[in-house]
Amino acid sequence: MKIIRSIRDRKLIIERKNRYISISGYGKIVVCDTVEAGASIRLLLVNGTRESATFTTPGLRNEPVFEYLRTIAEILRKREASRHALILGGAGYAFPKMFISRYPDATLDVIENNPEMPQIARKYFYLDELYETYDLDRTGRLTTTIDDGLHFLQNCKRRFDLIINDAFVGNIADEGLGSAAGCQAVFDCLEEGGLYLVNAITARTGPRAMPGILALETMSRIFGHARMIPVRPDFPSEQNQNVILHAQKGAK
Repeated sequence: MKIIRSIRDRKLIIERKNRYISISGYGKIVVCDTVEAGASIRLLLVNGTRESATFTTPGLRNEPVFEYLRTIAEILRKREASRHALILGGAGYAFPKMFISRYPDATLDVIENNPEMPQIARKYFYLDELYETYDLDRTGRLTTTIDDGLHFLQNCKRRFDLIINDAFVGNIADEGLGSAAGCQAVFDCLEEGGLYLVNAITARTGPRAMPGILALETMSRIFGHARMIPVRPDFPSEQNQNVILHAQKGAK
């Protein structure tokens, strides 16, 4: 879940309290508390990159800290409520917390390749609180599978009406999911009319726009149509930022 911050918002974390540090084959993971824009937040850093965050204030813990998640929330608000969703990449479970708390009739499957992440999310990012509040152990509305995203999709027999690709390790996106094979696997796992959203890092114009152009070409080839939604339309188009790539199965 890589986050690009605007120049206006980019600030050094002068004071932070580390709560957890580990080093493994997945890189260096740090959980730390800090205050930004007057809000108390907890960050999940992987190899120094922000992968996830949560507000620590009760009542705000299921609300998204990062702008790209707020953009996804707005996209979902404008369409019929999802019933069976899948997210590729769990990290600190920011999207699952938002989704489960806002859509009481929906289920969500989380595919995460690092077995440490669900444990971190439960202990430090209030996932345990979400389970208790929404009785998730009993209802089964939220499930986690430890697996490679592409492997899961290529072997999955279920169909979803929403799939979100937010799979990163630090600042590196999952190459398999970004390939034509990955996009085809997503397409095959969607119901007719199902929506595919990708959190991507790219510029919109200039040399840095190539990753976004290539991703859109791949999605358009398989879905028939795809578009890019900038998280910060006011951000200089030639510089990298978070964008949401949007495709729908069966869309005209």
